[in-house]
Amino acid sequence: MSLELVLIKKDGSTREIPLGLKHRVIGREKGCDVRIPAGAVSRKHCEINFDEDEDEITIKDLGSANGTYVNGERVEQMELSPGDVIVVGPAVFVARMHGFPKDIDTDGAIQYARKAEAAVQRAKSGVASPPLPEPVEKIDPSAGSDFFDDFDFGDDDNDE
Repeated sequence: MSLELVLIKKDGSTREIPLGLKHRVIGREKGCDVRIPAGAVSRKHCEINFDEDEDEITIKDLGSANGTYVNGERVEQMELSPGDVIVVGPAVFVARMHGFPKDIDTDGAIQYARKAEAAVQRAKSGVASPPLPEPVEKIDPSAGSDFFDDFDFGDDDNDE
């Protein structure tokens, strides 16, 4: 199995970053394998691990302040698949495994990046996601039969 990260630049151009089959750390610290010198990136932001026995590649957030996003969703740890869009601070990558995907959907990747950026901004501003609708009033079936008297099942003599 081989992995490379394809960096999507702001102008839509790409740059391939071969990772091989080693444990890799992404962050802003000088010792990181993939260094992103940006304030929105933690010193050691996330790591990519290769499990040769399971033939899988996982990404794990290392407690970063702004989170690691895969396909627009904040993740703690997950298995990567070919074509997954990874957002770390301002950097947008597409996971390419064994040469797949050959063609990169840069527009789609940028959309995921915008979704991740919006989530980070909401978290920083303290604005929560829109509230959930109020739950439907619970009915206590032991409260009596008055409630059920209004039901019409078409098999009774009640015309109401």
